[in-house]
Amino acid sequence: MTSFECRSVLVDFPYEPYEVQKLYIEKVLECLQNGHNGVLESPTGTGKTLSLLCSSLAWLLAKKAALQAKRMCPTESNLTMSINTAAGVERNPNSAWNGVIRPPRIIYGSRTHTQLNQVMKELRRTNYKHMKVGIIGSRDQLCIHPEVVKEATSSVKIALCRAKVSSRTCQFYNNVELKSKEAFVQNGIADIEDLVNKGKKFNCCPYYGSRELQKDVDILFTPYNYIIDPRTRKAQDIQFSDDVIILDEGHNVEKMCEESCSVDISSTDIALCINAVTDIMKQLYDEKNTEFSAESTQLKPREFSDDDICVLKALFLEIEKVIDSIELTNSTNDKKMEGSYIFKLLKVADITPSNMSKFISFLSSVTLYMSSLNSNAPHQAKEACLYKFQQFLECVLQSLGTNGDPKNTDKYFRTYIQLEQSKYKPKNDSIKLKELKKGKTLHFWCFSPGFGMRDLLDRNVHCIILTSGTLSPLAATISEIGIPVKVQLQNAHVIKNSQVCVSVIKSGPSNKPLLCNYSSRNNSDFLTSLGQTLVNFSRIIPGGTLVFFPSYPFLDQCVNHWQGCNIWASITKNKSIFVEPKNKDVLNIVIEEYYKAIQENKGAILLAVYRGKVSEGLDFSDWKARAVIILGLPYPPYQDPRVVMKREYLDEMRKENSQCLSGQEWYKLEAIKAVNQAMGRVIRHIGDWGSIIFCDERYADFNIKSQLSVWLQPHIKIYDQFSIAYRENMKFFKNNAFCCLIFKCFIRRASSSYCIEID
Repeated sequence: MTSFECRSVLVDFPYEPYEVQKLYIEKVLECLQNGHNGVLESPTGTGKTLSLLCSSLAWLLAKKAALQAKRMCPTESNLTMSINTAAGVERNPNSAWNGVIRPPRIIYGSRTHTQLNQVMKELRRTNYKHMKVGIIGSRDQLCIHPEVVKEATSSVKIALCRAKVSSRTCQFYNNVELKSKEAFVQNGIADIEDLVNKGKKFNCCPYYGSRELQKDVDILFTPYNYIIDPRTRKAQDIQFSDDVIILDEGHNVEKMCEESCSVDISSTDIALCINAVTDIMKQLYDEKNTEFSAESTQLKPREFSDDDICVLKALFLEIEKVIDSIELTNSTNDKKMEGSYIFKLLKVADITPSNMSKFISFLSSVTLYMSSLNSNAPHQAKEACLYKFQQFLECVLQSLGTNGDPKNTDKYFRTYIQLEQSKYKPKNDSIKLKELKKGKTLHFWCFSPGFGMRDLLDRNVHCIILTSGTLSPLAATISEIGIPVKVQLQNAHVIKNSQVCVSVIKSGPSNKPLLCNYSSRNNSDFLTSLGQTLVNFSRIIPGGTLVFFPSYPFLDQCVNHWQGCNIWASITKNKSIFVEPKNKDVLNIVIEEYYKAIQENKGAILLAVYRGKVSEGLDFSDWKARAVIILGLPYPPYQDPRVVMKREYLDEMRKENSQCLSGQEWYKLEAIKAVNQAMGRVIRHIGDWGSIIFCDERYADFNIKSQLSVWLQPHIKIYDQFSIAYRENMKFFKNNAFCCLIFKCFIRRASSSYCIEID
């Protein structure tokens, strides 16, 4: 353990930090001391997470010391001046913290709970492991009630949980007030698994118990959608008070911001709402008949009248009628409208911005009443649809912004209507099919990540730090998130030049161009040339190899073609082949088999898709991935309605502000970001090494090459001939694996020559 001073803050670190870590820590402290937002990129393997934890918690200790010193010594002294400098009080004299007794919290968000568990493991390595730690999870992870956990869908779990909580029939929830501090306040760091085990031991709900304690922690870990999504934030009772927001692994934040402010509702959802209200009307009728009976003492409490429910059903019937009457464009069976169009539809049912909050409260009381009626799954599914409509209205209301201006809705949102896509295949029933075709889905889409990020800033936060190993190109990321960013960093890597080999290969072994675009995917000669390329590299790459495809259809096309000739068999002579499954439930099995094949010395190839599970969040350090092979550019689906409307939206914004991205620029950058994320799988720590191979001539283009991760660009070498690239990679693997006997045995089977024809 070592200590060093940075910007007047004493930082404890588990080891002597690298120069890139010192630079990163300095930038984090600059954000914290001055209250400035930051966008910080530091490649995977540079110790970003450890640097982020140690710097932010060291600053928090300094902040606590400054607050305590102010209470003990109101007049300024040399000691208080020194402490205030570290805490940033003098650097930011207008901070809302001046005079505030409660110290801030660090709200640490990452993409998944799996990633958060890794962060908490890093925290255990530091001198800051004694600080108060909290973690927020969903019912899916934290609920321990046997009836709730067996439900398949989250919406039904939520409804069932609400039913048991409101009726006080959940013994675990009933024990929260009595036992939560005993169960969940402890020395040390507790992750999701620890909370569940503690909950079972003390017969106390981990979900509600952990929520009760979140306000008293120093650092709160949570998936960052809990921070960004205003509906989830409200459900989890997350409130900010001059807190610091850290969004780690934040390369998906722009998309998350848009999705968290977007919502849809379908004809089927409205029909289920009508059924749900009808059930309530029947229940009220039954209650009336038992009003003067012996059972009258068991009537459920409610905050609405019989007339209110009748009005609610009439309202849903009117909404159903309005949706049915929407005329779609004949040629495309859809309709594109401005954001405020959604208000015009709701106004027909007498739902307006002025009464929407009141109506949302009314719906909440209805769903709460319904949850107390019955706990069977069909009943809860209907309640879930009422809750979904409530969330739909909350999202629509939120689009007005904090100032309630309808112009915000048109500025940042668009409405899209299309025919409803059935989740079930109807049987030979012409009536059902006819009814299905009448159904429509209303999509209310946000196209500005900045709308959600600015909403965060308005919630009384000190600053926002967005960080990841892959935020390049940085200017585009900052443009998209739409908030002031005064602190920026694009860090170098900690590895030496000899630890990475980056090749752009313009042609295959048979000298046919490698151009993996949409038109070439049906070209048999191209598929064969691409397969020959993989066969050759499978002979010289040790351990594991990841191959990324632009889409599942193209992956399937290649697999079918290669299995139809001798390419697949030729690869399997050198390595076992695995394919990323579309079903995420079986992914862990495939990954374990892939790891096992590598351990058995033969090595393995994993064929995967960009933006899939393999492209982020899994461990591919060392021999698990000695090479990443990049195929094509994974542009978003060109004709997808949301993609089309996003491009149109950005082009409109570009006319008003020349600094905004154009639709075409955004479209191209989406592909580059996915590539940057995929190729980050290969170098995972300072001692790791590996090769990145671009099998597409377009990566030789300066405009594309300059958008790749900054640390990678100096290492890129472009090869017109396959033979030269092949020999350079072979030399690289020999030089880096000199101490590995497994590789030496492997490499003897290969030679410096390559094969053009596959036997």
